Amino acid sequence: MRTGPDRDWLADNIGRDEQRQTLTENSDSQVTDEQASGNQIEVDAEAVSDQAEGSASPPAGNASGGLGSFDGFEVGLQEEVAPHDVVNDATVSIRQDILQNQGTVVGVLHQTVRRMMDSHDLPPDYVQRVVSLFAAPVHIGDAVGKLRDHRVVVLVGEPESGRHSAAVWLLNNQGGLELREVRRDPGDGFVPENLVSRRPTGWILDLRGRTDDISGNFGRTLATSSESLETARSYLVVVIRRDLWRQTGAGGEHLKVELGLPGAVAVVERRLQYGHPPLPLHDVQKWTQFPEIRNRITDLGPPDAVEWAEAIRYEHLAPATFDGDVTEDDIFRSKVKNVIDSQNNWRSELLRWHRQNRDSRQRNFLLTAALLEGSSAPSIFIGAEQLAFALGEGETSSPGQTGPGLLELLDDVQADLTKSETISYRRIGFADAVLDYFWLDRIHLRDRFMDWATRLPVDQQGLAAQNTAERVGQYLLRWGINQDDLTLIEGTISIWSRHNHIYNAAVALMTAAALDTSLGSKMRIKMLSWAKSESAEDLPVKSVVANVCGGPIGLIYPKLMLYRLGYLAKTADSQLRGEVGAATASLWAHVELRERIRVGITKWLDSSNDLERAAGRRMFLALACLSDSQSGLPSLLSQAGQNVVDALPRDRAFLVRGWRALLNQRHVEAEVGEAFTLFLETALSYPQCQAFLLNVFVEALHDPVDGRFHATRRVALDNLAFRWQPSSPDNRFSHRHALRDDLIMLASSFDPLLPSPSSPDLQAGQWDG
Repeated sequence: MRTGPDRDWLADNIGRDEQRQTLTENSDSQVTDEQASGNQIEVDAEAVSDQAEGSASPPAGNASGGLGSFDGFEVGLQEEVAPHDVVNDATVSIRQDILQNQGTVVGVLHQTVRRMMDSHDLPPDYVQRVVSLFAAPVHIGDAVGKLRDHRVVVLVGEPESGRHSAAVWLLNNQGGLELREVRRDPGDGFVPENLVSRRPTGWILDLRGRTDDISGNFGRTLATSSESLETARSYLVVVIRRDLWRQTGAGGEHLKVELGLPGAVAVVERRLQYGHPPLPLHDVQKWTQFPEIRNRITDLGPPDAVEWAEAIRYEHLAPATFDGDVTEDDIFRSKVKNVIDSQNNWRSELLRWHRQNRDSRQRNFLLTAALLEGSSAPSIFIGAEQLAFALGEGETSSPGQTGPGLLELLDDVQADLTKSETISYRRIGFADAVLDYFWLDRIHLRDRFMDWATRLPVDQQGLAAQNTAERVGQYLLRWGINQDDLTLIEGTISIWSRHNHIYNAAVALMTAAALDTSLGSKMRIKMLSWAKSESAEDLPVKSVVANVCGGPIGLIYPKLMLYRLGYLAKTADSQLRGEVGAATASLWAHVELRERIRVGITKWLDSSNDLERAAGRRMFLALACLSDSQSGLPSLLSQAGQNVVDALPRDRAFLVRGWRALLNQRHVEAEVGEAFTLFLETALSYPQCQAFLLNVFVEALHDPVDGRFHATRRVALDNLAFRWQPSSPDNRFSHRHALRDDLIMLASSFDPLLPSPSSPDLQAGQWDG
């Protein structure tokens, strides 16, 4: 039986402040340009150029002014065909190095999601980390001047040149600003006047994604934005692809700064000196000035420089393990060799090891410990035996004390057993290297290995299963990014979604893939495909989609996620309907998203596309059924910090459009009755709202173009009203009867087939209660 995830599990986990027990911070501080990018907007494949960045050929969508000028959301929302070209920005591997909290492995997948969200949410600790690790690129001084003079600057540069970090540094350098990301969904234009905040804000508009697009007058729009930004006491930094700026930057050339790559040595030194834990300057310089290190790092790009810095930090702090008398120089040279080997993926070391250790028990233990690094010793020991069987070796367990024991195997693979009896490798990046080596060395065993790995947590229980799923999920994510392939991730999510004890790992894996710069578009397309599926076999994975839509990714792409929820809402499964409602409520609870949600649903409702109108109707219905947990009011009428009556006028047009769509069927579904009951009960409890709400219902009966009265909607309204309060001779003078009759009378006043009532208010088309 499907139970769904613990409510707010992912949100709770990505907000948790785990303490690292390892010697290196690794990728948690790796906020290089390509990793911070995540605002990738899906467009139709025909609108995506097959050319690499820098091509003079513009996307087809720009022919009419870019996506910002499109009316509706057909592009990106209806089909979301994956782009042809491969995004190569996410080149820094996602580390497998283990995180522990009091000896217990913490979830690496939700740590990945947290890092991805940090580049969007820009929390203070993230900003502080970026600023402290910032190595200035070429021409950063020009950007400082333009931002000071115009309150807006456009950063153009090569991929991985640190543009996002530069934007964070520039805005933080102004002082007293709250940093926020300008969030756009597919089809959204850009209007500087919409950058509204209660306090001075530093805005970042990120347009680095391969499929990001913007209207053709973008440069001219930016050139006229200084006044509105000054009025708001705010600043704007735009981070954009070079080819996109060439297509859209006319009129804003004076705002552009071409950033050059920061020096690799400076990147390494900055991270070593100001990362966690920081190294003294003389130790930093000892490493970066050592010839075998300096010759290898001088010409690196920023992502590779970050990898070298973290490897150096790890080796510097790792205890030396030598037998006999050795000098400090011997120890240092050994550490230098380890750093170099780690950046060569330990290939030579692993080749030598495999030549010397041909026993499959040792090899299986090496591989299992790599996949499950940080897990308990018993789970890895047993897992190695299960792996042997999965690879076709048959029964390999040794009875009694025959065969190597745990300590012997640990020594064979050069791994450590912690006090809490977990296993970890003593060399940075070694676990990833082992997995990569197997993948290349045993091509014919890949399918068996992945089938074993993905099903391993299914057969486990409790914390062991969760830890295993986190580790396997992280490996699948890393492999998928490197291969630009979603196949293994899709299959794993489908399997895990059917097992309650690892369901949360499926949610985390889908979320991480959907947020990634290279896999994100493909995963979001697959989420739409799953949401549309009518197969009963896909019900568990549709549940995962619903929970992902209501999670962190919904804050980045609210309209995309609502579109998927719209398809999921068609289900007859009561539990999935509840999950869709909870996800919708989660998005609506974020007040800052409400206007974007209203605008998106309104455009879908007004669309000429049948699919979009249906999606808009389903999403309005989902919102109309929600009630505020504190006031009990319909969520569509409840505004944070506002009296319900004060908020009504702004919502009138949206409510009319929505109810017009809901009443468009003579026999409406039960959920429409639930929403109608919620609204009528509000009118009954709040007399000051009655006139407004009844007029919304009656206005919804009319055609929005020519104002004609719609008979089908009138029948639907009558049915709903009498279902809410049936006729009863005993209570015909109750308040409920009176309110129902008032609504029917008001609707009748506009019915051309009925005589007009004598009330002048009704003849005027308004009712004041």
